[in-house]
Amino acid sequence: MSYRLFPRAIDRQYEIWDYTADTWSTDSADNYIRNLHKTMQLAHANRHMWREVPEMRGTYYVRHERHRIFFRILDGEVLGVLTILHDSMNLPARLKEDVDRLS
Repeated sequence: MSYRLFPRAIDRQYEIWDYTADTWSTDSADNYIRNLHKTMQLAHANRHMWREVPEMRGTYYVRHERHRIFFRILDGEVLGVLTILHDSMNLPARLKEDVDRLS
């Protein structure tokens, strides 16, 4: 695997699955999460997809539909996925909150 999810990213993934399943269906939720992981794999292979977070040097994100996947590079060129946030959230505040939980 070319990426590793930190605990907060795992929590967010479950929240996304629950919301999608409740709003649409479990099949839709499974499909969305599967495609989210495909985006993470693509990001590992395609650095041109990355956008740096200006306030957090060394932290990047890629988009998947209406979500942003935030990550840092770990040893061995593994993407360390910090969190996954929806565009409608207060992204700077939520990102800081989730990154602060890492320490």
